[in-house]
Amino acid sequence: MFRTVRQLSLGILRDTSVRRLAMGVVLVAAAAMLFLGATLLSSPLAARPILFLIWWAACAWLTLLAILLALYDLLALNHAARTRRRELLRHIEEELRRTPPARDRDHPER
Repeated sequence: MFRTVRQLSLGILRDTSVRRLAMGVVLVAAAAMLFLGATLLSSPLAARPILFLIWWAACAWLTLLAILLALYDLLALNHAARTRRRELLRHIEEELRRTPPARDRDHPER
């Protein structure tokens, strides 16, 4: 079971679109829990302190999960941009080495 959860987690973290979909689902779930806990379920939750703590701990956990996924997404995006920038610079350097410098037509050498 641990292996399956680990593979699913890595799949979510590695794929940008799946990661962003997961962030959206987690945010909607946290917002729904916040709304329900503050309005419709406020009386039943207030009557049972243990259920109250479990409910708001789950809501806080979902919120924290969304924040962590967003931070991971930000770091992954930054890493991908840095990697792409290095590749582009390397490509430009290779192109500059391959092509001879153009002669300046306005100022020919004497």
